[in-house]
This record gives sequence, C-alpha cells and structure tokens, in this order.
Amino acid sequence: ARGYFTFQKYCSEILVVNEFYGQNFTCSSNASVSTNPMCALSQGIQFIERTCPGATSRFTTNFVILYSFIPTLVILGIIVFKIRDHLISR
Repeated sequence: ARGYFTFQKYCSEILVVNEFYGQNFTCSSNASVSTNPMCALSQGIQFIERTCPGATSRFTTNFVILYSFIPTLVILGIIVFKIRDHLISR
C-alpha cells in the first residue's frame, strides 16, 4: 500500500507518460553506454517502463483516481465538521 493515498503518485505517473511517450532519444556520437548509462535508452517508452512500470496502461485510471480526490476530500471535510458540530453542541 505504498503511496496509494497520495495524489503525487498519480500526478507523477501522468506527467512521465505525457512527457516521454513517443519520444526518441539520441546520444552524441562520442558518448557510449559505459560513459553515460542513459544512452542505453533510445525510446521514451523504455524510460517510462524503467521509472514507472505499467504507467501507460494505468494512464486513464490515474486521471479518474486523481479527479476523485477532490470530491472525496470535500465529503470527508463535511463529515468531519458535522461530527465536530455534534460534539460541540452537547
């Protein structure tokens, strides 16, 4: 259950997929994998799968979860204030 209740997890996965999907990377002609390990990646999908495995398949789900955070927090806030008002009025 690592980070499933934080909106940052879903935001970062959406950002990584949005920025790197369909990109092609090139290294300078004198760079090699031994001097720069990032030269091993030639496509954005490789970077996505290395940093956030499965993020492309969860893209739509991440949006739905992210947009459900606000109504959930509003409802939770209303419930907490109702309980608080009930306890204070006693």
